[in-house]
Amino acid sequence: MDIDELIMSRRSERVYDELKKVNLDKVLDALNLARFAPMAGNIFTPRFIIIKESEKKVKIAEFCLGQGFVASAQIIVAVFSEGDLAKRNYGKFAETYVRQQAGATIQNILLKLYEQNLSACWVGAFEEDKIKKLLKVPDDWQLEAIIPIGKTPKKYKPKKVWKPDLHSVLRFEDYTQREEKPRFQPEV
Repeated sequence: MDIDELIMSRRSERVYDELKKVNLDKVLDALNLARFAPMAGNIFTPRFIIIKESEKKVKIAEFCLGQGFVASAQIIVAVFSEGDLAKRNYGKFAETYVRQQAGATIQNILLKLYEQNLSACWVGAFEEDKIKKLLKVPDDWQLEAIIPIGKTPKKYKPKKVWKPDLHSVLRFEDYTQREEKPRFQPEV
């Protein structure tokens, strides 16, 4: 699958076949590629915890604010940021850089998982303190995302996802300038 097809076809999947096992090596491959996301000053701030234990997955789902599907994943990856080194180097800009780096890292993970025919979803609504306590995470780490990973049941048909037309979100030079005649019509 080429990069354009991969990016345009990836979806957030929230339905998992609880009987189909996920190969941990595929998850580790995705986490390995996360290391190649852009990092300010080449300071790698993301950290990962893999959760496979059923009781912990159920607890994490409870802490994910109405997103019970998280518990049915075979594997959960919790993505954290450890930003102390970035703070020493970038001061007040560090928080922004650390958040941007986490987003780039998570996107790499999701794309690699999808390429390997694994289903995943970027979950950003959670009770951070409760998850950090459950996973025994240091106070200075920030929880960025919960990524439940599984295999989609064969009978499941994903919904078509609407994406905005490029020209509805694009300006030139400043907010007031739109291109008069669109030159580019992306595939949808």
